[in-house]
Amino acid sequence: MKRRTRLAFVVAVLAVAPVTAGCGSGKNAVTAQEQAAIDGSQASLGDLRIRDLYAAAPPVDSYAVGADIPIYLSVANIGTTDDALLSASSQLGTVELGGAGVFQIKTGELTSFKPGGSYLLLRGIKRDLRASSSIPLTLTFAQAGSIDVQAPIALPSQPPSPTPS
Repeated sequence: MKRRTRLAFVVAVLAVAPVTAGCGSGKNAVTAQEQAAIDGSQASLGDLRIRDLYAAAPPVDSYAVGADIPIYLSVANIGTTDDALLSASSQLGTVELGGAGVFQIKTGELTSFKPGGSYLLLRGIKRDLRASSSIPLTLTFAQAGSIDVQAPIALPSQPPSPTPS
C-alpha cells in the first residue's frame, strides 16, 4: 500500500506540473517587470570592454541647462597592450576628465571611473536632460581609437551619486 500511495503522489505531481508551468508568464508577469541590477550601457572597442556606463541621477526629475553631470564607467582591457583614455567629448557640453589617478587602462585590469574616484564630468549642458534619457559621448583611447556611446541618466529614485567638485 505504501508503494501504491507513493506512485499516486508522483502521478499527481506529474499531472499538475504542465498546468502550473505557465503561471507567471505573459506581459504582466513579475519576471517581465524585473530590471537588471546594473544600470548603464556597454560597448566594446578592440580589446577594451566598456561596462556600466551611466550618468548620475539628477536631484529632481531632470538636469537644467547649464548643469554639470558626472558620468561613470568601467573599462576592462583584455588585450596584451596597455591603453589610456585620452579624452571624452559630447555635443551636449564640454567633458572634463577628473578625479584621482592617471587614466591608464592596463592589460588584464578593470579601470573604474566612479563616485569618489576618477570621473568624467559633462559641464554646462546645452539643453534640459530628463532622467532615463541618454547622453551621447565619444571616448578616445590612445591605442584602441574612438567609440561613440550613450550614457543613460540614472533615475532619481536610485541612490544619488556624489557630484565631484
